[in-house]
Amino acid sequence: MNGFLKRSMLVFTLLALSSLAVNATAKTRNVSITLPDKVTVKGTVLKPGTYRLNFDEQSGELTIKKDGKEVAKTSARLEKRTEKAKRTAVTTQANGDTQELVSVSVGGEDEDIVLSQN
Repeated sequence: MNGFLKRSMLVFTLLALSSLAVNATAKTRNVSITLPDKVTVKGTVLKPGTYRLNFDEQSGELTIKKDGKEVAKTSARLEKRTEKAKRTAVTTQANGDTQELVSVSVGGEDEDIVLSQN
């Protein structure tokens, strides 16, 4: 019985440590951006102003908040850059008479957050 108890404790400890390792690798990137003009994100119009972006690498979800309230959510991915971004910047693309958010370069990082086109 004593050997069974030791093995059970070892298994539970290993499971707990592996669970911590999975959570430690999940990363959320947070960045603040300022939009000088209105931009759309999946049909949602973002007026000029400062926004907080939270990108969850594990789920691939990008959440955009204004004054602590969620104003848009979309899927995104990371795309490797050839060099680290010198500053945080947004890239937009014209779609008719509107500008759509395409990606965000985060200053000091070597990956861009690229919004999904679907």
